Amino acid sequence: RGPVKQNIYRQFIELIQRKCKNWSIVASIRTYDAKHSLELLNLFPIKSPEISEEFQVENVKYRHFFVPPLSDTEITNFLSGNQPLNDLYQKANDKLKKLFYVPFNLWLLDTLISGGITPNKISDAQTVVQLFGLYWEYRITNKQDSDDRENILRKAAKIMVGHNSLSFSNLHDVFLPW
Repeated sequence: RGPVKQNIYRQFIELIQRKCKNWSIVASIRTYDAKHSLELLNLFPIKSPEISEEFQVENVKYRHFFVPPLSDTEITNFLSGNQPLNDLYQKANDKLKKLFYVPFNLWLLDTLISGGITPNKISDAQTVVQLFGLYWEYRITNKQDSDDRENILRKAAKIMVGHNSLSFSNLHDVFLPW
């Protein structure tokens, strides 16, 4: 998300807008950037307000679609078809129950339960950071090759920090000296 990459993405969007006039462009943008970026406002000028107000974020001046938290009815419907998550929800503290209302968190909770993390262990979580900790345990720490996984991730993170970037292009660097 550095300025160089942001500029490349904006140039790409501008090119598509010029060359492909009948295309609709969909971009996933952080709420903060959506509220404060003049460049984004220029790329996506105000259009007709055809989207319901519940899917809008105040002070975002261009056409957008906000994914709100799930409703009680949506949670009930979802949980009725997923007994392990329903059981966890019924035993959950209030803070964990709130996490169920964010679609990404539901995926995370389902992945943890499906991956064998016990409901008792998950029920102690109160924040999304704690869920990420459990996910790390599930994907990295509890694997036979956990040391290798952590070394690869450590190298990848070091390369990205060194380049001031959230990505890198040369996987070869991560796997050396293997």
